Amino acid sequence: DMSSPMSLNISGTLFATLQSGVFDELLSLKVLDFATEYLTCDCHLRWVLAWSKSQSVQVSDKTVCVYPSNLHGKLLRDIRESQLRCEGSPELHTHQLIPSLRQVVFQGDRLPFQCTATYLDNSTHILWYHNRALV
Repeated sequence: DMSSPMSLNISGTLFATLQSGVFDELLSLKVLDFATEYLTCDCHLRWVLAWSKSQSVQVSDKTVCVYPSNLHGKLLRDIRESQLRCEGSPELHTHQLIPSLRQVVFQGDRLPFQCTATYLDNSTHILWYHNRALV
């Protein structure tokens, strides 16, 4: 029943921010949990604070900022809108390749790599290099 109060847990999903209006159709939403190890608390999440107040939606105490470092570990719901800024250089998320040691692969084997970047526009290019040569 979509009219009874509901809770939405999208924790652990691979995202850093949420687009404004993403929850507009969930009129009975009362509790929202979107904890993720990449959560960037910047101007792009400002709308969440205003929206949660106007819609009486509680942001879970598990939804904690990871980036930027000055907000790391703080509950999103406890942050003031004025603290959610996008000025200055972006803090890029760091990733660790696991296992971190050299990998032996044979011709035809696959070795997946993942690249994640934030604050990109249409002029941004991502290039891969191996031994200083463009791949």
